[in-house]
Amino acid sequence: MTANVATDGTTALRGIAWLSLAAIGTKVLSVANQVLLGHIASPETYAVFAIGAAALALASGFYSPAIGKSLIQSQERFHALSRDYSAFAIMLSLIGVALMGVASVVLARLYDMPALTAVILVTALSLPLTALKNIYLSALSLDLRFRTMSLTGIAQAAIYYVAILAIALAGAETLSIAAALSLSVLAQVWLLRRESPSTAIGFLIGLRRFREILWSLRWIIGTGLAFGLTQNGDYLVLGAVLPEEEFGQYYFGFLLTANLGVLLTSSVGEAALPIFAKLQRSPAELRERFHSLCGGMAFVSSLLALGLMGLLPLVAHAVWGGKWDEAALAGTAIAMTLPLRLNEAIGAAVLESQGRWRLRAVLMIADAGALMLAAAVGGLLWGLPGAAFCVAAEQGLVGLLSYAVAARRIGLALPEQAARLLRIVLPLAVGIAALGFASAQGHAFWAMPVATASALPATALALAATIAASGLCNREGMAFLAGALARRRARAA
Repeated sequence: MTANVATDGTTALRGIAWLSLAAIGTKVLSVANQVLLGHIASPETYAVFAIGAAALALASGFYSPAIGKSLIQSQERFHALSRDYSAFAIMLSLIGVALMGVASVVLARLYDMPALTAVILVTALSLPLTALKNIYLSALSLDLRFRTMSLTGIAQAAIYYVAILAIALAGAETLSIAAALSLSVLAQVWLLRRESPSTAIGFLIGLRRFREILWSLRWIIGTGLAFGLTQNGDYLVLGAVLPEEEFGQYYFGFLLTANLGVLLTSSVGEAALPIFAKLQRSPAELRERFHSLCGGMAFVSSLLALGLMGLLPLVAHAVWGGKWDEAALAGTAIAMTLPLRLNEAIGAAVLESQGRWRLRAVLMIADAGALMLAAAVGGLLWGLPGAAFCVAAEQGLVGLLSYAVAARRIGLALPEQAARLLRIVLPLAVGIAALGFASAQGHAFWAMPVATASALPATALALAATIAASGLCNREGMAFLAGALARRRARAA
């Protein structure tokens, strides 16, 4: 058992490493793009971008990656099902295109943004391509070809961000993101087709077979719809609650922080799902892998979150000369609960590996509703800062809930859940407290980081405090990372 756990641990870490490398590469491109586009575009333009993203979220169930994940869960039947499922995914995405066409008119009038119609229509072109991309990615994931997944993802991101800037500089900044998305996904599908030519893809499906698959995947599709709202539902609310300029600041701040969180959580989820699926008949190994991943990722993400919290205001002020200072505040607030949110991805991988799609859908619907409620309450009562902190709090609480549900599904008693969760959360709390005290500079009991030179030593102190606290509380997670990296180096040698 020990050898199997070590092997699976190394495989999981290697997958997370490759997918995280792609996430880092993508984020580097994203940051470079945002630096330049932040000088070109106004907060009002980013408000249009946000509603465009929300419209795509409303249609997310019609191109959901969860359809591909259901094939991973089937494992040995993958190749027998992929032709019908890919045809189903494409046909379903075309329904989504039609619905987005209607939404383009409704949302443009609702938010009084005439440019939204063209933005949403161009974005809709990416739906069938994304549905096809997800089938290819599921095939690569089942074969544990994380390196290929990462490289094609980086290529797609490079094309996407270069196209955004080229289109924006050509004078069509409001259409830049929508057009670049469709072009880059088309390129990624071409690359994936070359890497996985044996994956059977269908384009036509009978109505009876379509209805059969639709019924069998009803909870998976519902999960996809809910997932979109958990990622972008706050935009739908804040677009109506906040002034357009503040809404643009919120979205820009979200991009500064939360997109990295989305990339990290998706990397962890994609790598963990096939590992958890293969361990369903070994409950003890599954529990050990779950503990190791939660502990290891909590350590890494806590350091990342504290770095963002401490340095983001300083960097944003220096790069954009004060234009996006309010956005930096929003990004700092969202970074605070990023490590807790990561538990949602690991918990989701547990449920998806067990085929618990109905429970997954219920949890995501609750998450979406709570997110929109938090955004509404925070925005109405306290404006932009209130919206950011309420959304961050909701994301953290959902992460804790997801951990508890997944832990129960794999046989962990409540006292053990609480003890293990405390050990991985306490170092983050220590780091946040250290950052707050150091940022106060003696003028207050606690303060949020600000754009001053003191941000550097304050952040260094917070990181050191977190590492020390992790050495005391989260040794299992640190040992998992160190051991898996050591085995990887040994094989390389």
